[in-house]
Amino acid sequence: MLHWVRAFVALLLVTFFTGCAGTDGTRMPMFNTVVVDPGHGGKDDGGRGNGIREKNFTLDLSERLAAQLRDRGFRVVLTRTDDRYLRLSERVSIGENQRSALFISIHANMSRRRERGFITFKSTD
Repeated sequence: MLHWVRAFVALLLVTFFTGCAGTDGTRMPMFNTVVVDPGHGGKDDGGRGNGIREKNFTLDLSERLAAQLRDRGFRVVLTRTDDRYLRLSERVSIGENQRSALFISIHANMSRRRERGFITFKSTD
């Protein structure tokens, strides 16, 4: 799984650290903090795949991602560090309380279907 973490960190650095152009041609502000949100948790298992609960997978991946980002000098805030349930509003509040931050929510979209790939959402606020 470490190769997925490294690939994700590389994608993150290339896409955001170099500064993304906005739709109006301006550059997005740089950031020094990354808020990593491991999807699901507590009473919300998320999906299941190969006997693995999504909530456990996302927490493990998020902790590995956090370590890689810290090694590269970023300040990292995890929305959860154990198996607890957080309401969406709590997750958003944690992200909004950080200055100059990028918020990444990790989900595995585990299912029995064959779809694969990344989904990226960007807030313009």
